[in-house]
Amino acid sequence: MNNYIDSPLKEYLDDLASNLPAPGGGSASALVGSTGVALFCMVANFTVGKEKYAEVEDEVRAMLKKLESIRKRLDELVEEDILSYSEVSGAYKLPKNTDEEKKARSEAIQEACKKALGVPMEIASNCSDAMLTGRRLLEIGNRNLVSDVGVGAVQLEAALNGAAMNVNVNLAIIRDEEYVNQKKKELEKLLDGKADIKNEIVGGMNF
Repeated sequence: MNNYIDSPLKEYLDDLASNLPAPGGGSASALVGSTGVALFCMVANFTVGKEKYAEVEDEVRAMLKKLESIRKRLDELVEEDILSYSEVSGAYKLPKNTDEEKKARSEAIQEACKKALGVPMEIASNCSDAMLTGRRLLEIGNRNLVSDVGVGAVQLEAALNGAAMNVNVNLAIIRDEEYVNQKKKELEKLLDGKADIKNEIVGGMNF
């Protein structure tokens, strides 16, 4: 598997556009989320060290440290989503000629889908966390870059929704109802209010 984060962006996009089974929507959601966070980081970096924003410098530095950590994790999840897909695909390719093989294959698929679901759930969680900083960044960040905060918020909401789709795709396969209901509640909590935050950020951009 390619290490896309350390490769030219064109290589990732070419593979995404091709008939390869992966990367796909989950990985792309992580990349879009990382791009949104990177925009927030840029705004923070253009705020620290400026005399005009000296009163909020400590807060912005703390925000930047958190955002850089989130961005690093989303970059890792670009790769991890591809790996998790290969494990699900491998489970579906297991033999199913006998009852024992069918049972083993079914159990492997269930386990692989549960494991794979963890990746988009973590993408959603990181995007949700980053969005919460956007509202405050718009208030105290460099006013010359308010549009970048807005673009970052739009990208993070898109990444969050894309990750949620991939969670739901896996949940549709999993037969453990208690597990499914628990994950649906976790996902709902991550999604709750984030569209409102994005709208608030976009609506609050005064040029």
